Amino acid sequence: MDRRDIAVIRARRSVASRRRTWDFRDSRDGSCLLDRPLQWYHLTMQTEKVISQRLDFGTVFRIVLTGNLIGSLICVVVPMLVLSLLSAFGVQIFKSGDEYLTGIRALLAGVAVAVIWIPWTVFWSTATWLSLILGLWLYSKFRPFAICYKPLP
Repeated sequence: MDRRDIAVIRARRSVASRRRTWDFRDSRDGSCLLDRPLQWYHLTMQTEKVISQRLDFGTVFRIVLTGNLIGSLICVVVPMLVLSLLSAFGVQIFKSGDEYLTGIRALLAGVAVAVIWIPWTVFWSTATWLSLILGLWLYSKFRPFAICYKPLP
């Protein structure tokens, strides 16, 4: 597909209901873009689609937990360990009360925050998972899921 083949998805206002609706039709021939393979959305990826009525709750939990743990390791734990190492060498980063922590106390404080963050992430992953499975269960009562994935080479 080149640029000319990409149809523009237009947002238009419905006159009767005055709420925003999405028009997923190709402007050239009027066909529905959602019925086509996902090449119109992922131009560089070859994707496959699976339609299912239910998702396994364990799979959803593994996806949520893996994403949250890896994201929190990259965004919180590693920077906290680097900052605690810097403050162990005298950089004033951590403050307790009115004084800055340096040396071993700062290193221990940074490591403690990094270690405490991991159970906190597991707790919030579980809370997110519970809300997700409730919403997905309710959604599955009305419509099947369409899951798009990129196959292994």
